[in-house]
Amino acid sequence: MRIDVIVPTRSRPETLLEALVSLQDQSHANCRAYVVDDGHGEGVLAAGVLADARVVAFRNPGRGQVAARNAALRVAEGEVIMLLDDDDLLLDPDHMARVVELLRSGPALVHRGGVLIFEEDGVETRRERFDPATDALRQITRHSEY
Repeated sequence: MRIDVIVPTRSRPETLLEALVSLQDQSHANCRAYVVDDGHGEGVLAAGVLADARVVAFRNPGRGQVAARNAALRVAEGEVIMLLDDDDLLLDPDHMARVVELLRSGPALVHRGGVLIFEEDGVETRRERFDPATDALRQITRHSEY
């Protein structure tokens, strides 16, 4: 099962490279990353540094994240579509393998939590775990107590 990963980017080649390397480190290798550069081409150049045939980069200058994602969706051919921002990392090297395992049991929308990394002047100051579903449930529970 191929996963096509859509990565919009704009003027952040360093974080884009980190995101793409985290994709390369995945145990599930049947994937393709579509890097859509919404800026001046730095993302296309950064993606080219990897010399990985699974990484396809093209420009969609100045049209925004939604247009960038839609441009990639038009060319994506994978059975699974994954969205990854240029400043996100896949810390679990089995993330995509776990997603494929879940999807083999039937159609689904899959998401996982992660870690927010806070920085000041380029130096990491703290990390906080988050899980959108659990965090939303906590909010609902907290509000229902009134």
